[in-house]
Amino acid sequence: MKVRDFCLGFILILGIENIGYAALSAKEIMQKNEESRKIEDITANAKLIRITEGKVPKEKAFKFWRKQVEGGLFSSLTRFSEPAENKNEGILFLEQKEGKADVFLYLPVYKKIRRVESSQQSGAFMGSDLSYADMTAPHADDYEHKLLNQSLCNVADVSSGVACYQIESTPKNSDVRNRYGYSKSVTWVRTDQFTTVAMDHYNLEGVLIKKIQAKQVKLVDTQYKRYFAHELFVENQIKKSSTRLIFSEVKANQGVDSGVFTQNNLQNVK
Repeated sequence: MKVRDFCLGFILILGIENIGYAALSAKEIMQKNEESRKIEDITANAKLIRITEGKVPKEKAFKFWRKQVEGGLFSSLTRFSEPAENKNEGILFLEQKEGKADVFLYLPVYKKIRRVESSQQSGAFMGSDLSYADMTAPHADDYEHKLLNQSLCNVADVSSGVACYQIESTPKNSDVRNRYGYSKSVTWVRTDQFTTVAMDHYNLEGVLIKKIQAKQVKLVDTQYKRYFAHELFVENQIKKSSTRLIFSEVKANQGVDSGVFTQNNLQNVK
């Protein structure tokens, strides 16, 4: 084969690959991203470590349960064990349609459940740099999406040579916008797995407020190719603080009972 013919063939191959990428719209990419984390159920132990400059890191531990329910939505429960002042506190998340969610907080000291209103769900989750809303998964249909770029991921936890789509997402309605407290988000999505490797969130004034890296993203459901990030590293650009959310003993598809995700169970502390 002549060098000219080889080069032409190589260019044609590249062209075909690029056409394949271009055939996916930004929304389709984010739908695939959502599919990549649709695990039937998950249980795990978790640690929440908050780091503020000049202060001693604060660490909290909890048990985590999550289950996919009707319509591709999720219910999840966190039950804290450490430190002592937070022991047996629990938070129940029940995702609803159109970007809404019911969030209930149980405080054993008061022996009562408190509802976290939608307008408060952008507030700090247990004093961390994550919000209550961040603890629920965003859904592609709740946003308008735009493809900004496609290039190497350039993230420490991702192997060199791996490419990412860079997607800008803006809330479709005020409910989603106000619950999360973000005017837009930019997500880096791997082109091979469609998993999230990083996110930038902008507040309602359009200022970059939060940078999140998804680390140790592992395949936990081999049948349906579903992935789970075993660590999130969050940097608050305003407060100059950071939070690590670390999951261990992660188990998928264990048949978690739906009764776990009820208000009765939330306050049923043993």
